Amino acid sequence: VPLSDSIVLADSGRWSILTTGGRRGSQLEKIARDVVLKASVPALKDAPFGKFGDQGTYDRTEIEGFRAIRNLINEFLKQPVPKRPLCLAVFGPPGSGKSFGVEEVAKSVSGGDVKVVRLEFNVSQFRDSDELAASLQLVRDRVLSGEVPLVFFDEFDAKLEELDNGWLKYFLAPMQDGKFLDRGMLHPIGKAIFVFAGGTRDTFQEFCPRQPTAHEVDTDVGEVSVVKKYRKFRDAKGPDFVSRLRGYINISGPNPRDDSDQAYVIRRAVMLRSILKRKAGHLFDSSEQAQIDDGVLRAMLKVSRFQHGTRSMEAILDMSMLANAKRFEAATLPSADQLELHVPAEEFFQLINADRPFGAARELIARAIHEKYRAEQAGNKTPDHPSMQPWETLRGDLLASNLAQAEDIPNKLSFLGLAFESVATPHYKLAKDNRIVFDDAIKVAGEIMSKEIIIYKNLEILAEMEHERWVSEKLQSGWRYAQSRDDSKKLHTDLVPWVNLPDPTKAYDRNTIKAIPDVLANAGYRLFRANGN
Repeated sequence: VPLSDSIVLADSGRWSILTTGGRRGSQLEKIARDVVLKASVPALKDAPFGKFGDQGTYDRTEIEGFRAIRNLINEFLKQPVPKRPLCLAVFGPPGSGKSFGVEEVAKSVSGGDVKVVRLEFNVSQFRDSDELAASLQLVRDRVLSGEVPLVFFDEFDAKLEELDNGWLKYFLAPMQDGKFLDRGMLHPIGKAIFVFAGGTRDTFQEFCPRQPTAHEVDTDVGEVSVVKKYRKFRDAKGPDFVSRLRGYINISGPNPRDDSDQAYVIRRAVMLRSILKRKAGHLFDSSEQAQIDDGVLRAMLKVSRFQHGTRSMEAILDMSMLANAKRFEAATLPSADQLELHVPAEEFFQLINADRPFGAARELIARAIHEKYRAEQAGNKTPDHPSMQPWETLRGDLLASNLAQAEDIPNKLSFLGLAFESVATPHYKLAKDNRIVFDDAIKVAGEIMSKEIIIYKNLEILAEMEHERWVSEKLQSGWRYAQSRDDSKKLHTDLVPWVNLPDPTKAYDRNTIKAIPDVLANAGYRLFRANGN
């Protein structure tokens, strides 16, 4: 446990045995590959693994949350005649597997004479409280037949008549008294488990804003940021709703929570192996080794985002031609247009092809591009910025962008009648702090190559080519033009033709071209004329 004077810091929800003991960055990615490929992973022998039915997780907060819910369900099922339903909540991004996880937990504790059956209602589709009453009547019918309904109220936090969390007040009586009103008559619900699955908030903390302090009440900033949120939540009966819950769990899903989340590759790996087992079990050999191409596995683990979470991972397998396949390869995947529904397709294929022909050179060059960028931006960006991370831990979309830039260098050189060749091996060595240190021969080559004047004679043409390549990359990844840049919404001010580009941005593209000789030198290559001179 991390040493700290603060209990909160010492027991931060982000701390995990999974990411201690040197298991970070590229090491986690290697472990993630083994999780998908192998039946057992020695590198994780000391990391707790929670298994609840078909639900498995290495995530500490998920393990603790699932265990708490399992204990609550277990105690509830032992009660002969409970006064009210057991009320739980589950939160997570769309496609994170909220319902599946809780259902598997319930299955893992039910048995014997207890028959737990699943019912699901999407609250956002209800038109009025009468439809909620009708759904509770269906729940009651199952109870009367001797079953214990596991009732999922999806998107329970949806708006009603433009009011955030407008449905909460209608759940209060059934949650507290175990009764509901239908046509003027009260009906008992009986022994049931209510699971409220959030649809508009990804975590319980987002759903339930904290109560403001007295100081925040007196400040204008607090009125906007904290007090107003809490008052809206209070007016919607949010605190009353929360007081009736007996447990909750936040499920992260396959996408990174934020830029500091390195363990997402392990979550993805566990999910991918589970999905492969369910949908393409014939791809496992007698030793339970998964037969999957290295490039496809890299893309599934490293792509920046699955648009619809776990549902997108499942969809990619459903769309692939795996029925008669002996191996999950790139050739079995759907077209880029179809993949774009679920992942950034260009980035996905770039990750697949990272080790194809030109792959070795491309990765070395892309790595040199990235290291040059880090050196240039050292005074402008903080060390924890996503784009300033070492190559081994670089986020998937940023890694793919560097690879795309590197891949286009031969096109630009071909335009100039140039090519490149290796001049030294090894090209670089890795220092203890993960800096790349280039040997003297490469530095000398860099000095010589930086004098290549043919690039400067065509600088404007090449810079425009680089801009057009960058625009195409951005557009294919879902970015759009806007007058104000917003990375979270994929909006950029520079998605315009070269002639409309501001001079500072044109200068950035020119510098990218000027850097080609040094970038190639730092990767261990030198330029030469393609005609042999």
